[in-house]
Amino acid sequence: MPMILTMPLPTEPMAVKQVYFDSESKVRRASLRQASDIVTPLYHDWKDQLKKGDVSWQRFQAAASNNASAWERWLDGSSSWRTAVEEFLHRINTDSDGFEFRLSAV
Repeated sequence: MPMILTMPLPTEPMAVKQVYFDSESKVRRASLRQASDIVTPLYHDWKDQLKKGDVSWQRFQAAASNNASAWERWLDGSSSWRTAVEEFLHRINTDSDGFEFRLSAV
């Protein structure tokens, strides 16, 4: 059974969302594949838990890139911030051995 690590839900980055929303679609897609503007604050907020789960910045960034479709749904309003972050954690969990990251209930 994996060890559960609970992550706080970070504040929705509305300024970043607006920048992406205002960007040309090709620029937006390319930026979402990298997603560093979205996930860098998450990494800083979650750094201690991520280290416990042996998640490196590179692995974190790879999961963020693989989560581009969830970030896109968050941007276009068809998905909530919480759902996009939950999908991101699911991608991290796919490669986690012995740990499971979950968002806190509140």
